[in-house]
Amino acid sequence: MMKIFIPTYYREAEQKCFKHMGACMRENTYLCTRYDRVEALQHFNPRAKIIDLGMTDGIADVRQKLINMALQMGIDKIFIIDDKVTFNERAYGNLRRADVGAISSMYFEVMRLLDKYVWVGISDRAGNNRVKDSLVEVARSYSCYAINVKKFNKLGITFDGMYQKDNNIKQYEDFYALLSLLSKGEPNAVLYDWAFNHTHGQQGGNSMHRTTNSHAKSLYALQKEFPDYVKIRIKKDVSWSATKGDNHRYEPIIQWKKIYRDNIQ
Repeated sequence: MMKIFIPTYYREAEQKCFKHMGACMRENTYLCTRYDRVEALQHFNPRAKIIDLGMTDGIADVRQKLINMALQMGIDKIFIIDDKVTFNERAYGNLRRADVGAISSMYFEVMRLLDKYVWVGISDRAGNNRVKDSLVEVARSYSCYAINVKKFNKLGITFDGMYQKDNNIKQYEDFYALLSLLSKGEPNAVLYDWAFNHTHGQQGGNSMHRTTNSHAKSLYALQKEFPDYVKIRIKKDVSWSATKGDNHRYEPIIQWKKIYRDNIQ
């Protein structure tokens, strides 16, 4: 069975994703955290299965540790979901909150598709209504995706490639890994019959390390890795900032389909 890994950090009492799942789904779910947060996580979630990731240094390091852990445990397929994620399902052309049955159906469909694809993601709710198809190949995917671990590892793909070159590069690890996959001529898949909700900017998790400067450094490192496919724009936005006082954000413009087309064997 595919295992669900939920990385979490300093949100021990706010496990939205874990609580949204039914008891049956939780049997295949692990909450994963740094060694010094294990006790607190177990306290607030006494029935959860918990993985101690040891010492970690940001989300790029964490996600690669999840891959390594799966390989050590002999797990072929993992579903990595951010701890704040909740789900919707598409019904009669509209999105509604997913119940336990809908989440279970999503889980089994993702697991089935991992026999064909190395990476299977779930649509972000914000862009879901613009796509009518149930499945789209070669598309942006983050925060909620499953990996065929053996194929991923065999292709030499990692989440921490940029971090290993510079330990200050702790973000955009999922875009780095997905672009690495597409650059090998391997398509990913994103499912649109379900969508995930994910609130940003709350205390804990990746926000413990993210500043506007670190965000920008990671994005420019991503551009350096894939210069023909990643562009950056700086957008003024007083409603969003990684650190208090900023009035702008850095946004990537990524040519997902072009990098795939250019590398099809």
